[in-house]
Amino acid sequence: MDGTVRYDNAMVVVLALLSAPAHAWGHHYLVTARALSKSDAVSRTVRVESLDHFLAAEMPELQKTFGEYYDWLEATGTKRFARMTLDEPTRVGFLHAARLNTNANVALAVRHLPGEAAGSEPLAAISPYLHDTPPFVFSFDALTEGQSLEARQVVWTASDEPDWGFDHELWPFTEYGYGTQPYGKPTGESSKAPFHVQFAHENWLVRKAAPELLDGMVVERMEMFSRLSKTAFATGHPYWGYRFAGWAIHYGEDLGQPYHAKALPSAGFWYYVKFIFSFHKAEMKKEATQLAANRHFLYEDFVAYGLQESWLAPAPMFTQLAGFLSSTTMLGGTEMQSMADELMAASAEHARVIDKAIRQAFGPRLTEDPNYDVETAPDYHVPEAIAGMNPDAATTLLVETGQDFARTGAAARSILAVCSAGAGETDEAPMPEPPPVAEATP
Repeated sequence: MDGTVRYDNAMVVVLALLSAPAHAWGHHYLVTARALSKSDAVSRTVRVESLDHFLAAEMPELQKTFGEYYDWLEATGTKRFARMTLDEPTRVGFLHAARLNTNANVALAVRHLPGEAAGSEPLAAISPYLHDTPPFVFSFDALTEGQSLEARQVVWTASDEPDWGFDHELWPFTEYGYGTQPYGKPTGESSKAPFHVQFAHENWLVRKAAPELLDGMVVERMEMFSRLSKTAFATGHPYWGYRFAGWAIHYGEDLGQPYHAKALPSAGFWYYVKFIFSFHKAEMKKEATQLAANRHFLYEDFVAYGLQESWLAPAPMFTQLAGFLSSTTMLGGTEMQSMADELMAASAEHARVIDKAIRQAFGPRLTEDPNYDVETAPDYHVPEAIAGMNPDAATTLLVETGQDFARTGAAARSILAVCSAGAGETDEAPMPEPPPVAEATP
């Protein structure tokens, strides 16, 4: 068997595994709210401003920011490149300039924390990708321009927003220069995968067989939104400064998730060698894909439900889980690339450990049966699965999750600090004058 065939076979299994859904890191708003709970940087009140008004007021500065961002991106040597410009001060014009899905709503809304009064804004008005999935709470209120809002509410809501449609199904936007989709499916949740997962630490065989794995674009999103945030703060638009910071935080938090930094945590070098020489490749691919998806999904549900319950019914486990996020530690670097490198290296190294902890905590039925799909099984319920964990293994999982959460919380705080450095308390630009009211004709 020649080397090309071997590499092609290894590539098949890796890319098949990456066709599974790209789950969010729990619910980002819960992660961010806990991560910033002790932060003075979000203690102020800001005035809500529409995107159109912000764009109209600061077109020259924003055009400059986009130009400098694309200079940076081109200098990285990426082949997934096209230079876009901000040509009109509209939502579509902005999304086009940022190479995002122009169908994204960018709604003026706030997401409420668990236990707060229920909001009245329907999910469909926020995003077609949001669905009411009990036991998780989805509660939004619409905002009006000029309304006052706590900066922390802006950031935690915005940190959820990149999962609402920015990066879904971008591949038909050929003018964006993203090229052929490196992994994931072209439609649905996993269509956004290359913008939310980045595999910089695979073994040499996987890197040789599937160089597409190196084409994740998470860092590019962090860089673009942090630059936009700085511009918004510098020009007197703190609402958008905090909102863009929340968008950048989302991608940094994603890199704190081990399953977003390692394609297949349970597989070592010899797994891929075995695959190359196997006569049962289809079965191996199917089984590995399902098992990885189940463990990923369980981890997401564990942290999301635990964080939600830390507000609704704070049992000791859930209180401790939330506490891992709310320290005051920071990442070592101050540039988006150095932060991302730190996150990816640590997450990839921890991936096999967390994968093992999940298997031991939730048991073989949920983690070792390739014929069982956690995401769709009618008998799977998050609270029951967590309550049924092996107690000793649950303690181990909690401790290991603490490492991932400490890193993720540090990412949120560090990105916000870089974005908001120098932002004052009285730096809001004046609101635009309302259009004159026409006098009634006698």
